[in-house]
Amino acid sequence: MFLVRVLIVGVVTVLQLGCYPIVLGGEDGFDSKESRMRTLAAPGFDSPHLHPVDGGGVVVPPTTTTTSPPPTTLPYLVDQQYGFWEKGRHITALQELLGMHSIDGVYGPNTRATHMKWFGSNYAALQHFNGRASWYIEAIDPEPASEYEGHYWLDRPTLQELVDKHFLPEDRALAFRIAFCESSAQPEDTHNGEVSSALAVGSFQHLAKYWRERSEAAGFKGYDIFDLKAQVGVAAHLFYSSGVHHWNPSKACWGSNRTS
Repeated sequence: MFLVRVLIVGVVTVLQLGCYPIVLGGEDGFDSKESRMRTLAAPGFDSPHLHPVDGGGVVVPPTTTTTSPPPTTLPYLVDQQYGFWEKGRHITALQELLGMHSIDGVYGPNTRATHMKWFGSNYAALQHFNGRASWYIEAIDPEPASEYEGHYWLDRPTLQELVDKHFLPEDRALAFRIAFCESSAQPEDTHNGEVSSALAVGSFQHLAKYWRERSEAAGFKGYDIFDLKAQVGVAAHLFYSSGVHHWNPSKACWGSNRTS
């Protein structure tokens, strides 16, 4: 009888104290590395903070793959090139996409400038639309200009020297006016990295898409479009072979007293 009473008291004591039997861990039934706020683990786990177990063995969690969001694509209307003064509903849609205040459906200078700014800069737009292989001849020409060997870039002629070399005396003043109106070029310049929203480059604002053809025709095959020597040489070739109409966009600046 005494033994039964002892057993009953022991069971009641355990129920009142809410103690758990000691199972692998700290002396009070907790792993000292685990949270002291641990709750009773669910079946199949040795701790809510640890890995799943199955019959005492480690169950490797299933591998989950995270799908990255698709890369941002360039809107179709932004990814197109348009003619100057081109009109239409597609231009209206472009202007709306660009967030312009004036929506008139005409691809004029303001729309073109805003369009190019979408890419961050005119230079970045030039790279996007023309590609380095098209506008930077050095990238693809197997035989770049031999002058680029050695220290070619260290001692460069000025715009003044190059205009004097390639233009006749009676045309030099006009050549300087054209260069200034096109790119703010100065006679003492030895380089001009100006890129316009029309994707024209350098002192005389040569259109990148025509550079390979025109530079070769002018005797400057393999020359860099930013090279001032080639810029002036190709400009002189155009000037004497087909006239000044190539720079008509800035004619209001340079040609007030000249007929084309």
